Amino acid sequence: MAILSGVFLVLLTAWMLLGWFIGESRDIPWMRNWCAGIFVVMSVLICLGGGALLARRLAQADHRASVQQLTRLLNERASEGRMDDVRDAIQHLADQPDEWSTHSPDILTRVSEVTEALKKTSRRQTAANPRKLQ
Repeated sequence: MAILSGVFLVLLTAWMLLGWFIGESRDIPWMRNWCAGIFVVMSVLICLGGGALLARRLAQADHRASVQQLTRLLNERASEGRMDDVRDAIQHLADQPDEWSTHSPDILTRVSEVTEALKKTSRRQTAANPRKLQ
């Protein structure tokens, strides 16, 4: 239904542009004024809608990538047997922090916090620094 309404809006905008051209060429002031105004308003609506749709798609792609990275890191920790890290990460995400907490109440911010914390505690980074193990 959304695609059909978008197509209808574009077609109506094209008809308004045609009406504007006809009013301009035949010197019909009322037609020129009405069609020009409606065309401009509808063009702005189309541009705003397209921009909002593009921003939504980009935000969704970013959120998908961050959730995929988080689940990959959680899977790595679970396969390594570090279930305490997995449990802490899930608890940090599931529990809503109280109002005096330094953590954000926004779940997306907490997902990036947990992802960064899991990245910092990876085995590869620990194994790369032998002094840290001693």
